[in-house]
Amino acid sequence: MRRMHRMHCFRPARPASWPVGWIFAALLFSACSQPLQNGGVVMRQGAGDRVGMLCRWRHGDVSSEDFCGAPQAQVRPARVTRLAQDSPKLGGPLARGRAGDYLLENDEVIFVIGQIGAQDPSPDGSGPSGAQNPSPEGGGLPGAQDPLPQGGGLAGAQNPLPQGGGLAGAQNPLPDGGGLLADAADARLRVDEIESVVAFSASGTRAQYRDLKSGTGQDGSAWIEVSGIATGAAELIVTTRYTLGPADRAVVITTIVENRGTVPVNDVVLGDTVQWGSAEKIAPGMQAGFSGPSTGAWIGGIGRSVAYAFIPVDDKPITAESDAVSTRLRYAEGVVIVPGGGVRYDRVLAVAPRGDTLGILTELFFLQGGAPGGLEVSFADAHGHPLVAPEGRIWLGPPTDGTSPFLRVLGGAEQKMPQAAAEAPPGRYMLTFEGGGRQSVADVPITVTEGSVSHAKLVLSEPVVETAAH
Repeated sequence: MRRMHRMHCFRPARPASWPVGWIFAALLFSACSQPLQNGGVVMRQGAGDRVGMLCRWRHGDVSSEDFCGAPQAQVRPARVTRLAQDSPKLGGPLARGRAGDYLLENDEVIFVIGQIGAQDPSPDGSGPSGAQNPSPEGGGLPGAQDPLPQGGGLAGAQNPLPQGGGLAGAQNPLPDGGGLLADAADARLRVDEIESVVAFSASGTRAQYRDLKSGTGQDGSAWIEVSGIATGAAELIVTTRYTLGPADRAVVITTIVENRGTVPVNDVVLGDTVQWGSAEKIAPGMQAGFSGPSTGAWIGGIGRSVAYAFIPVDDKPITAESDAVSTRLRYAEGVVIVPGGGVRYDRVLAVAPRGDTLGILTELFFLQGGAPGGLEVSFADAHGHPLVAPEGRIWLGPPTDGTSPFLRVLGGAEQKMPQAAAEAPPGRYMLTFEGGGRQSVADVPITVTEGSVSHAKLVLSEPVVETAAH
Protein backbone atom coordinates (compact mmCIF):
# COMPACT_ATOMS: atom_id res chain seq x y z
CA MET A 1 0.00 0.00 0.00
CA ARG A 2 1.02 3.55 -0.58
CA ARG A 3 0.32 7.23 -0.46
CA MET A 4 0.64 7.54 3.28
CA HIS A 5 2.47 10.80 2.60
CA ARG A 6 0.48 12.22 -0.28
CA MET A 7 2.09 15.15 -2.02
CA HIS A 8 5.55 14.64 -0.63
CA CYS A 9 6.64 11.02 -0.92
CA PHE A 10 7.78 9.61 -4.22
CA ARG A 11 6.66 6.06 -4.98
CA PRO A 12 9.48 3.79 -6.15
CA ALA A 13 8.82 1.21 -8.81
CA ARG A 14 7.35 -1.94 -7.29
CA PRO A 15 8.26 -5.40 -8.53
CA ALA A 16 5.31 -7.76 -8.63
CA SER A 17 6.90 -9.94 -5.96
CA TRP A 18 6.94 -7.22 -3.27
CA PRO A 19 4.24 -7.83 -0.66
CA VAL A 20 1.90 -4.88 -0.22
CA GLY A 21 2.37 -4.82 3.55
CA TRP A 22 6.16 -4.48 3.15
CA ILE A 23 5.72 -1.57 0.78
CA PHE A 24 3.33 0.10 3.20
CA ALA A 25 5.76 -0.16 6.10
CA ALA A 26 8.73 0.83 3.95
CA LEU A 27 7.02 3.96 2.75
CA LEU A 28 6.18 5.00 6.27
CA PHE A 29 9.82 4.83 7.32
CA SER A 30 11.63 5.76 4.12
CA ALA A 31 13.00 9.20 3.40
CA CYS A 32 10.95 11.33 1.05
CA SER A 33 12.29 13.00 -2.05
CA GLN A 34 10.57 15.87 -3.83
CA PRO A 35 8.52 14.43 -6.71
CA LEU A 36 8.25 15.91 -10.17
CA GLN A 37 4.58 15.08 -10.15
CA ASN A 38 2.31 13.92 -7.41
CA GLY A 39 -1.09 12.32 -7.11
CA GLY A 40 -1.37 12.15 -10.89
CA VAL A 41 -1.12 15.95 -11.25
CA VAL A 42 1.27 17.24 -13.90
CA MET A 43 3.56 20.07 -12.84
CA ARG A 44 2.25 23.02 -14.84
CA GLN A 45 3.14 26.56 -13.78
CA GLY A 46 4.30 25.60 -10.32
CA ALA A 47 3.58 23.72 -7.14
CA GLY A 48 0.63 25.96 -6.28
CA ASP A 49 -1.17 25.09 -9.51
CA ARG A 50 -0.52 21.41 -8.93
CA VAL A 51 -1.95 21.50 -5.42
CA GLY A 52 -4.92 23.56 -6.59
CA MET A 53 -5.79 21.09 -9.32
CA LEU A 54 -5.48 18.17 -6.95
CA CYS A 55 -7.87 19.73 -4.45
CA ARG A 56 -10.34 20.47 -7.22
CA TRP A 57 -10.25 16.90 -8.46
CA ARG A 58 -10.62 15.36 -5.02
CA HIS A 59 -13.86 17.13 -4.20
CA GLY A 60 -15.58 16.68 -7.53
CA ASP A 61 -15.99 20.34 -8.52
CA VAL A 62 -14.06 23.24 -9.99
CA SER A 63 -14.47 25.67 -7.11
CA SER A 64 -12.12 24.21 -4.53
CA GLU A 65 -8.86 26.01 -5.22
CA ASP A 66 -9.35 28.41 -2.32
CA PHE A 67 -9.45 25.46 0.07
CA CYS A 68 -5.87 24.61 -0.86
CA GLY A 69 -4.47 27.90 0.37
CA ALA A 70 -1.92 30.14 -1.26
CA PRO A 71 0.54 28.70 -3.82
CA GLN A 72 3.39 29.04 -1.34
CA ALA A 73 1.47 27.20 1.41
CA GLN A 74 3.33 24.26 2.93
CA VAL A 75 1.85 20.95 4.00
CA ARG A 76 1.30 21.23 7.74
CA PRO A 77 2.14 18.33 10.06
CA ALA A 78 -0.62 16.13 11.39
CA ARG A 79 -1.64 17.03 14.92
CA VAL A 80 -3.52 15.95 18.03
CA THR A 81 -5.77 18.44 19.79
CA ARG A 82 -8.54 18.16 22.32
CA LEU A 83 -12.10 19.31 21.85
CA ALA A 84 -12.99 22.24 24.11
CA GLN A 85 -16.51 23.05 25.20
CA ASP A 86 -16.67 25.88 22.66
CA SER A 87 -14.77 24.09 19.88
CA PRO A 88 -16.54 23.81 16.53
CA LYS A 89 -17.95 20.29 16.27
CA LEU A 90 -18.20 18.15 13.17
CA GLY A 91 -21.48 18.21 11.34
CA GLY A 92 -23.72 15.23 10.72
CA PRO A 93 -26.57 13.76 12.77
CA LEU A 94 -24.37 10.98 14.17
CA ALA A 95 -21.28 13.04 15.03
CA ARG A 96 -20.34 11.92 18.55
CA GLY A 97 -17.40 14.17 19.39
CA ARG A 98 -17.78 16.00 22.70
CA ALA A 99 -15.69 18.22 24.91
CA GLY A 100 -12.63 16.29 26.10
CA ASP A 101 -12.46 13.97 23.09
CA TYR A 102 -9.34 13.96 20.91
CA LEU A 103 -8.93 15.15 17.33
CA LEU A 104 -6.35 13.43 15.13
CA GLU A 105 -6.23 15.58 12.03
CA ASN A 106 -4.34 17.07 9.13
CA ASP A 107 -5.46 19.41 6.37
CA GLU A 108 -7.18 16.52 4.54
CA VAL A 109 -9.12 14.52 7.12
CA ILE A 110 -10.26 14.57 10.75
CA PHE A 111 -10.73 11.64 13.14
CA VAL A 112 -12.23 11.87 16.62
CA ILE A 113 -11.07 9.40 19.29
CA GLY A 114 -13.27 9.15 22.37
CA GLN A 115 -11.79 10.14 25.72
CA ILE A 116 -11.29 7.41 28.31
CA GLY A 117 -13.94 6.99 30.96
CA ALA A 118 -15.29 10.57 30.83
CA GLN A 119 -12.49 11.77 33.10
CA ASP A 120 -12.39 15.47 33.83
CA PRO A 121 -10.66 17.35 31.02
CA SER A 122 -8.82 20.55 31.66
CA PRO A 123 -11.12 23.56 32.05
CA ASP A 124 -10.62 24.79 28.50
CA GLY A 125 -10.77 21.30 27.02
CA SER A 126 -7.38 21.71 25.39
CA GLY A 127 -5.30 19.74 27.84
CA PRO A 128 -5.29 16.24 29.27
CA SER A 129 -6.26 14.90 32.63
CA GLY A 130 -5.31 11.79 34.57
CA ALA A 131 -4.44 8.73 32.54
CA GLN A 132 -5.27 10.51 29.30
CA ASN A 133 -2.17 12.67 29.44
CA PRO A 134 -0.68 12.85 25.94
CA SER A 135 3.00 12.09 25.90
CA PRO A 136 5.34 13.88 23.51
CA GLU A 137 6.85 10.58 22.49
CA GLY A 138 6.66 6.92 23.24
CA GLY A 139 3.43 5.45 24.55
CA GLY A 140 2.69 1.76 24.51
CA LEU A 141 1.52 -0.69 27.09
CA PRO A 142 1.53 0.34 30.77
CA GLY A 143 4.49 -1.17 32.58
CA ALA A 144 6.04 -2.56 29.44
CA GLN A 145 8.23 -1.42 26.60
CA ASP A 146 6.40 0.43 23.88
CA PRO A 147 5.40 -2.22 21.31
CA LEU A 148 5.02 0.42 18.61
CA PRO A 149 7.96 2.46 17.31
CA GLN A 150 8.19 5.98 18.64
CA GLY A 151 6.79 8.57 16.31
CA GLY A 152 3.92 6.35 15.16
CA GLY A 153 3.40 4.17 12.12
CA LEU A 154 3.80 0.52 11.32
CA ALA A 155 6.66 -1.40 12.83
CA GLY A 156 7.00 -4.02 10.11
CA ALA A 157 10.02 -6.21 10.74
CA GLN A 158 11.10 -3.99 13.62
CA ASN A 159 8.32 -5.32 15.80
CA PRO A 160 9.05 -8.59 17.61
CA LEU A 161 5.42 -9.64 17.68
CA PRO A 162 4.18 -11.73 14.75
CA GLN A 163 1.92 -10.08 12.24
CA GLY A 164 -1.70 -10.85 12.78
CA GLY A 165 -4.79 -10.12 10.76
CA GLY A 166 -8.51 -9.91 10.97
CA LEU A 167 -11.48 -8.98 12.89
CA ALA A 168 -14.76 -9.77 14.46
CA GLY A 169 -17.00 -7.46 16.32
CA ALA A 170 -19.00 -7.22 19.46
CA GLN A 171 -22.64 -6.30 19.12
CA ASN A 172 -22.31 -2.84 20.65
CA PRO A 173 -19.65 -0.16 20.95
CA LEU A 174 -18.02 0.52 24.29
CA PRO A 175 -20.52 1.97 26.74
CA ASP A 176 -18.57 5.18 27.39
CA GLY A 177 -16.97 5.44 23.95
CA GLY A 178 -13.51 5.33 25.49
CA GLY A 179 -10.79 4.81 22.91
CA LEU A 180 -13.10 4.16 19.99
CA LEU A 181 -12.97 6.03 16.71
CA ALA A 182 -16.10 8.11 17.09
CA ASP A 183 -16.08 10.32 13.98
CA ALA A 184 -14.30 10.57 10.62
CA ALA A 185 -14.67 13.42 8.16
CA ASP A 186 -13.13 15.29 5.28
CA ALA A 187 -11.34 18.37 6.63
CA ARG A 188 -12.99 20.68 4.12
CA LEU A 189 -16.57 19.51 4.54
CA ARG A 190 -16.33 18.58 8.25
CA VAL A 191 -19.32 16.23 8.01
CA ASP A 192 -19.22 12.84 9.76
CA GLU A 193 -21.40 10.04 8.37
CA ILE A 194 -20.02 7.00 10.22
CA GLU A 195 -21.23 6.24 13.73
CA SER A 196 -18.24 4.49 15.32
CA VAL A 197 -15.38 2.02 14.92
CA VAL A 198 -14.44 -0.16 17.90
CA ALA A 199 -10.93 -1.54 17.49
CA PHE A 200 -10.49 -5.12 18.74
CA SER A 201 -14.06 -6.13 19.40
CA ALA A 202 -14.81 -9.78 18.86
CA SER A 203 -17.54 -12.21 19.82
CA GLY A 204 -17.37 -12.67 23.58
CA THR A 205 -14.49 -10.26 24.14
CA ARG A 206 -13.52 -6.71 23.27
CA ALA A 207 -11.03 -4.11 24.34
CA GLN A 208 -11.80 -1.99 27.37
CA TYR A 209 -9.35 0.86 27.05
CA ARG A 210 -8.04 2.50 30.23
CA ASP A 211 -5.18 4.71 29.10
CA LEU A 212 -4.66 7.19 26.27
CA LYS A 213 -1.43 8.73 25.04
CA SER A 214 -0.49 10.72 21.97
CA GLY A 215 2.52 12.08 20.19
CA THR A 216 4.08 13.21 16.94
CA GLY A 217 6.78 11.91 14.64
CA GLN A 218 9.68 13.66 12.94
CA ASP A 219 8.06 12.86 9.59
CA GLY A 220 5.09 15.09 10.39
CA SER A 221 2.83 12.26 11.51
CA ALA A 222 0.74 12.28 14.68
CA TRP A 223 -0.70 9.42 16.68
CA ILE A 224 -3.11 8.53 19.45
CA GLU A 225 -2.60 5.31 21.38
CA VAL A 226 -5.10 3.63 23.69
CA SER A 227 -4.42 0.60 25.86
CA GLY A 228 -6.33 -1.61 28.26
CA ILE A 229 -7.54 -5.14 28.76
CA ALA A 230 -9.85 -7.53 26.96
CA THR A 231 -13.21 -8.06 28.62
CA GLY A 232 -13.64 -11.70 29.55
CA ALA A 233 -9.90 -12.28 29.30
CA ALA A 234 -8.14 -9.81 31.59
CA GLU A 235 -4.78 -11.47 30.93
CA LEU A 236 -4.91 -10.04 27.39
CA ILE A 237 -3.42 -6.54 27.17
CA VAL A 238 -4.66 -4.62 24.14
CA THR A 239 -2.95 -1.59 22.61
CA THR A 240 -4.33 0.23 19.58
CA ARG A 241 -2.58 3.09 17.85
CA TYR A 242 -4.13 5.45 15.29
CA THR A 243 -1.46 7.07 13.09
CA LEU A 244 -2.01 9.85 10.56
CA GLY A 245 0.57 11.35 8.21
CA PRO A 246 0.71 15.02 7.26
CA ALA A 247 -1.11 14.72 3.92
CA ASP A 248 -2.80 11.31 4.20
CA ARG A 249 -6.46 10.60 3.65
CA ALA A 250 -6.17 7.36 5.61
CA VAL A 251 -5.43 6.55 9.23
CA VAL A 252 -3.35 3.46 10.01
CA ILE A 253 -4.90 1.43 12.84
CA THR A 254 -2.46 -0.94 14.56
CA THR A 255 -3.57 -3.29 17.34
CA ILE A 256 -1.30 -5.50 19.43
CA VAL A 257 -2.74 -8.12 21.78
CA GLU A 258 -0.38 -9.58 24.41
CA ASN A 259 -0.92 -12.47 26.81
CA ARG A 260 0.35 -11.51 30.27
CA GLY A 261 -1.09 -14.65 31.85
CA THR A 262 0.43 -18.05 32.56
CA VAL A 263 -1.63 -20.21 30.20
CA PRO A 264 -2.39 -19.94 26.48
CA VAL A 265 -5.50 -18.02 25.42
CA ASN A 266 -7.27 -19.94 22.68
CA ASP A 267 -9.73 -19.04 19.93
CA VAL A 268 -8.98 -15.33 19.89
CA VAL A 269 -10.71 -13.46 17.10
CA LEU A 270 -8.93 -10.36 15.83
CA GLY A 271 -11.47 -7.89 14.65
CA ASP A 272 -13.32 -4.58 14.77
CA THR A 273 -16.94 -3.49 14.79
CA VAL A 274 -18.17 -0.75 12.48
CA GLN A 275 -21.44 1.08 13.08
CA TRP A 276 -22.13 2.62 9.67
CA GLY A 277 -24.40 5.45 10.68
CA SER A 278 -25.75 7.19 7.56
CA ALA A 279 -23.15 5.57 5.27
CA GLU A 280 -24.47 2.74 3.09
CA LYS A 281 -22.38 -0.44 3.16
CA ILE A 282 -20.63 -1.50 -0.02
CA ALA A 283 -18.11 -4.22 -0.88
CA PRO A 284 -16.76 -5.79 -4.09
CA GLY A 285 -19.46 -7.83 -5.79
CA MET A 286 -22.13 -6.95 -3.22
CA GLN A 287 -25.28 -4.88 -3.55
CA ALA A 288 -25.22 -1.56 -1.73
CA GLY A 289 -26.69 -1.87 1.76
CA PHE A 290 -26.21 -5.64 1.84
CA SER A 291 -26.58 -7.82 4.94
CA GLY A 292 -25.04 -11.19 5.72
CA PRO A 293 -21.55 -12.62 5.14
CA SER A 294 -19.04 -11.17 2.70
CA THR A 295 -15.40 -11.63 1.80
CA GLY A 296 -13.32 -9.19 -0.19
CA ALA A 297 -10.26 -6.99 -0.43
CA TRP A 298 -12.09 -4.08 1.24
CA ILE A 299 -15.39 -2.98 2.68
CA GLY A 300 -16.74 0.53 2.77
CA GLY A 301 -19.61 2.90 3.29
CA ILE A 302 -21.03 5.60 1.01
CA GLY A 303 -22.55 8.74 2.47
CA ARG A 304 -23.88 11.78 0.69
CA SER A 305 -20.77 13.92 1.15
CA VAL A 306 -18.04 11.45 2.15
CA ALA A 307 -17.17 7.76 1.80
CA TYR A 308 -15.11 5.30 3.85
CA ALA A 309 -13.10 2.16 3.15
CA PHE A 310 -11.43 -0.39 5.44
CA ILE A 311 -8.43 -2.12 3.90
CA PRO A 312 -6.06 -4.66 5.47
CA VAL A 313 -2.38 -3.80 5.20
CA ASP A 314 -1.53 -7.35 4.12
CA ASP A 315 -3.02 -9.06 1.07
CA LYS A 316 -5.52 -11.14 3.02
CA PRO A 317 -9.22 -10.56 2.34
CA ILE A 318 -11.61 -9.17 4.93
CA THR A 319 -14.25 -11.58 6.18
CA ALA A 320 -17.29 -9.74 7.46
CA GLU A 321 -20.76 -10.30 8.85
CA SER A 322 -23.16 -7.40 8.38
CA ASP A 323 -26.62 -6.55 9.57
CA ALA A 324 -28.70 -3.51 8.69
CA VAL A 325 -26.56 -1.01 10.63
CA SER A 326 -23.22 -2.58 11.50
CA THR A 327 -20.46 -4.91 10.34
CA ARG A 328 -18.23 -7.24 12.31
CA LEU A 329 -14.89 -7.44 10.53
CA ARG A 330 -12.65 -10.48 10.89
CA TYR A 331 -9.06 -10.80 9.80
CA ALA A 332 -8.11 -13.90 11.82
CA GLU A 333 -10.02 -16.45 13.91
CA GLY A 334 -8.95 -19.29 16.17
CA VAL A 335 -5.76 -17.44 17.13
CA VAL A 336 -3.79 -18.92 20.06
CA ILE A 337 -1.71 -16.47 22.11
CA VAL A 338 0.85 -18.19 24.32
CA PRO A 339 2.02 -16.73 27.66
CA GLY A 340 4.38 -13.84 26.99
CA GLY A 341 3.44 -13.83 23.32
CA GLY A 342 1.38 -11.49 21.23
CA VAL A 343 -0.20 -10.88 17.86
CA ARG A 344 -0.57 -7.76 15.81
CA TYR A 345 -2.82 -6.68 12.99
CA ASP A 346 -2.83 -3.52 10.90
CA ARG A 347 -5.55 -2.00 8.79
CA VAL A 348 -6.35 1.32 7.18
CA LEU A 349 -9.47 3.47 7.29
CA ALA A 350 -9.51 5.74 4.24
CA VAL A 351 -11.81 8.74 3.93
CA ALA A 352 -12.75 9.59 0.36
CA PRO A 353 -13.46 13.26 -0.33
CA ARG A 354 -16.89 12.62 -1.85
CA GLY A 355 -19.77 10.27 -1.26
CA ASP A 356 -19.26 7.99 -4.25
CA THR A 357 -17.64 4.73 -5.28
CA LEU A 358 -15.14 6.48 -7.55
CA GLY A 359 -13.72 8.18 -4.46
CA ILE A 360 -13.26 4.84 -2.71
CA LEU A 361 -11.72 3.14 -5.75
CA THR A 362 -9.31 6.05 -6.24
CA GLU A 363 -8.20 5.91 -2.60
CA LEU A 364 -7.63 2.15 -2.94
CA PHE A 365 -5.67 2.72 -6.13
CA PHE A 366 -3.44 5.26 -4.34
CA LEU A 367 -2.86 2.96 -1.39
CA GLN A 368 -1.89 0.12 -3.70
CA GLY A 369 0.80 2.24 -5.34
CA GLY A 370 -1.00 3.86 -8.26
CA ALA A 371 -0.92 7.42 -9.59
CA PRO A 372 -4.27 8.61 -10.94
CA GLY A 373 -5.28 10.96 -13.67
CA GLY A 374 -7.89 13.69 -13.74
CA LEU A 375 -11.39 13.41 -15.15
CA GLU A 376 -13.29 16.58 -16.09
CA VAL A 377 -16.82 16.41 -17.49
CA SER A 378 -18.88 19.26 -18.95
CA PHE A 379 -22.56 19.18 -19.85
CA ALA A 380 -24.62 20.47 -22.77
CA ASP A 381 -28.22 20.24 -23.94
CA ALA A 382 -29.30 18.73 -27.25
CA HIS A 383 -28.68 22.08 -28.99
CA GLY A 384 -25.09 22.27 -27.77
CA HIS A 385 -25.74 24.97 -25.17
CA PRO A 386 -23.64 24.60 -22.00
CA LEU A 387 -25.42 23.45 -18.87
CA VAL A 388 -24.60 23.96 -15.23
CA ALA A 389 -23.68 20.58 -13.75
CA PRO A 390 -26.97 19.06 -12.56
CA GLU A 391 -27.24 16.98 -9.42
CA GLY A 392 -26.89 13.29 -10.17
CA ARG A 393 -24.39 10.54 -10.88
CA ILE A 394 -21.84 10.05 -13.62
CA TRP A 395 -21.38 6.32 -14.08
CA LEU A 396 -18.02 5.05 -15.29
CA GLY A 397 -18.51 1.63 -16.85
CA PRO A 398 -17.55 -1.15 -16.89
CA PRO A 399 -17.46 -2.28 -13.24
CA THR A 400 -14.07 -2.32 -11.50
CA ASP A 401 -13.38 -5.32 -9.25
CA GLY A 402 -17.10 -6.01 -9.04
CA THR A 403 -17.89 -2.40 -8.08
CA SER A 404 -19.63 0.05 -10.40
CA PRO A 405 -17.74 3.36 -10.21
CA PHE A 406 -19.81 6.52 -10.07
CA LEU A 407 -18.99 10.16 -9.45
CA ARG A 408 -21.56 12.03 -7.40
CA VAL A 409 -22.35 15.47 -8.78
CA LEU A 410 -23.94 17.68 -6.14
CA GLY A 411 -24.56 20.35 -8.78
CA GLY A 412 -27.44 22.79 -8.55
CA ALA A 413 -27.78 26.11 -10.34
CA GLU A 414 -26.91 27.99 -7.17
CA GLN A 415 -23.41 26.51 -7.25
CA LYS A 416 -22.76 27.70 -10.82
CA MET A 417 -20.46 24.78 -11.62
CA PRO A 418 -20.08 24.16 -15.36
CA GLN A 419 -18.09 20.95 -14.90
CA ALA A 420 -17.67 18.02 -12.58
CA ALA A 421 -14.12 16.87 -11.88
CA ALA A 422 -12.39 14.14 -9.91
CA GLU A 423 -9.32 11.97 -9.66
CA ALA A 424 -9.71 8.54 -11.26
CA PRO A 425 -7.56 5.46 -11.79
CA PRO A 426 -6.15 5.29 -15.33
CA GLY A 427 -8.24 3.28 -17.73
CA ARG A 428 -10.88 3.40 -20.43
CA TYR A 429 -14.41 4.21 -19.32
CA MET A 430 -17.87 4.71 -20.82
CA LEU A 431 -19.57 7.69 -19.22
CA THR A 432 -23.30 8.01 -18.65
CA PHE A 433 -25.31 10.42 -16.50
CA GLU A 434 -28.57 10.23 -14.58
CA GLY A 435 -30.08 12.83 -12.29
CA GLY A 436 -32.12 16.00 -12.03
CA GLY A 437 -34.74 14.64 -14.40
CA ARG A 438 -32.10 14.30 -17.13
CA GLN A 439 -30.00 11.54 -18.58
CA SER A 440 -27.23 11.38 -21.14
CA VAL A 441 -28.45 10.79 -24.67
CA ALA A 442 -25.43 8.61 -25.50
CA ASP A 443 -22.52 6.93 -23.75
CA VAL A 444 -19.25 8.80 -24.13
CA PRO A 445 -15.91 6.95 -24.13
CA ILE A 446 -12.97 8.47 -22.28
CA THR A 447 -9.44 7.33 -21.50
CA VAL A 448 -7.91 8.53 -18.23
CA THR A 449 -4.12 8.49 -18.20
CA GLU A 450 -1.71 8.88 -15.33
CA GLY A 451 -0.66 12.44 -14.66
CA SER A 452 -2.97 14.25 -17.07
CA VAL A 453 -6.48 15.65 -17.31
CA SER A 454 -8.97 13.94 -19.62
CA HIS A 455 -12.02 15.89 -20.78
CA ALA A 456 -15.44 14.70 -21.90
CA LYS A 457 -18.77 16.34 -22.73
CA LEU A 458 -22.08 14.69 -21.94
CA VAL A 459 -25.14 15.76 -23.90
CA LEU A 460 -28.21 15.53 -21.70
CA SER A 461 -31.86 15.05 -22.49
CA GLU A 462 -34.45 17.67 -21.71
CA PRO A 463 -35.57 17.46 -18.07
CA VAL A 464 -38.59 15.35 -17.36
CA VAL A 465 -41.29 17.46 -15.75
CA GLU A 466 -43.72 15.59 -13.55
CA THR A 467 -47.30 16.81 -13.78
CA ALA A 468 -49.85 16.41 -11.03
CA ALA A 469 -52.64 13.94 -11.74
CA HIS A 470 -56.11 15.47 -12.13
